[in-house]
Amino acid sequence: AGQLAGKVALITGSDSGIGKAGGGKINVNNIAPGMVLTPFNQPAIDDPKVRDQQVQSIPSAAEPWEIGRLAVFLASADSDYVTGSTYVMDGRLMQNQGQGA
Repeated sequence: AGQLAGKVALITGSDSGIGKAGGGKINVNNIAPGMVLTPFNQPAIDDPKVRDQQVQSIPSAAEPWEIGRLAVFLASADSDYVTGSTYVMDGRLMQNQGQGA
């Protein structure tokens, strides 16, 4: 519940920050990752109870570089016209949970 509340706060903050940050010269976007294969998450990934709850189309945790590539794009000049967006990178986990999976 806490993680969901945090994501909602980020999304709401980016929506309200559009056009206000830096006089409209700063793009505000979010990345909302699912489970990412990091040492912090490894115990959860190894736990069958947790792993079985992760009903997603891509049956594995994301690698950090997969999330990082989007972050690099959003920080680059290639994304100058991208703002107010939330990029969900969770292997379709959130959509499957919304359907009762």
